[in-house]
Amino acid sequence: MGYYDPVDGANVILATIRDCSGRLAAPNVIIFDHAFEGIKASIRITYRKAGISQDLLLHEAPPPPEKFGLSARSRLELYTEFRPETPAPRQSVVMLRAESDPQVRQDMVEPDLTDRLLDFGAYKMGTGLAFEGEGKAGTQKLPVMKRYEMIDGRPVLIEAVEYQSAKDLLSMLPPGPAAPRQARAQIRHSPLGTQRPLLARALRSKPRPNATVKPIQEARLREGESPLEPTKAGAKSGLGRSLALPTIDFEGPTFVLDYSLVTGATNFTFTPDVTWFVSGNVYLYGTTRFLGGTVIKYTNFTTTPSLRLRGHQSVLVAGPDKNLKPALLFTNRPK
Repeated sequence: MGYYDPVDGANVILATIRDCSGRLAAPNVIIFDHAFEGIKASIRITYRKAGISQDLLLHEAPPPPEKFGLSARSRLELYTEFRPETPAPRQSVVMLRAESDPQVRQDMVEPDLTDRLLDFGAYKMGTGLAFEGEGKAGTQKLPVMKRYEMIDGRPVLIEAVEYQSAKDLLSMLPPGPAAPRQARAQIRHSPLGTQRPLLARALRSKPRPNATVKPIQEARLREGESPLEPTKAGAKSGLGRSLALPTIDFEGPTFVLDYSLVTGATNFTFTPDVTWFVSGNVYLYGTTRFLGGTVIKYTNFTTTPSLRLRGHQSVLVAGPDKNLKPALLFTNRPK
């Protein structure tokens, strides 16, 4: 975990990962408590039908970037190393905010605020969120920027939030350790790629992952495992009840920064010849088409089943009967 200053490319490491044991907090949740040296923070891994997600749980606030001599534009970053065999994803740049002042653009190494949608083939990684961990209604949520880079020859996911945007949320945490007296490292980089020297040094201090993993394959999920399933109209679904994720209590407030690696479909078409059953979060990319007369049914056994359209557009197309009403029906599964 560290700070990055987009004004001049300065990078400071705040905390490094340490060996720790995970605990099973729920049937599908593992938490690695106090997973860092340098700050009190944990890592939560959650497995769902739609994919997996990783959450950074900050239990105390890091020193502000100004304590390290960084600018107010600095970003709080989380670095996650992937295994060497991980296939490189296709990256699509999404502009979150463009700097309009020509002088500021000239003075900054990275003036624009951008995110990248990562496409690993069968798995996608959309925009993550940072929020206050109690999950209260109306809680402020911040978009998490990310990029996937090779740092010192090792694949690393870099997630970031602007410190100024997250400052109010971080202020609710107890203060962490004071900023150590350390040299400020600077590195210039292009907007399309960066090499952070202190991050590379931190990676070299850790052993490379040596377990082998199979490349992600383009394949259909087995029947009963997909969060989105077509079922014949009127037929009973064979899915059993899903386990609800219980609330996980931590001591004091928590700041959460997350990402999700999920299964999804691109340029998907919903047709009216079957009833579509949604049993979890479903991510759709590209152009999603709904043919007239389509029926989409949601499960009653999880709290957040949803269709999440992350593509360019959604199109409602009339069926053979132009007067068919309603053109699109959303309902729930009968108990």
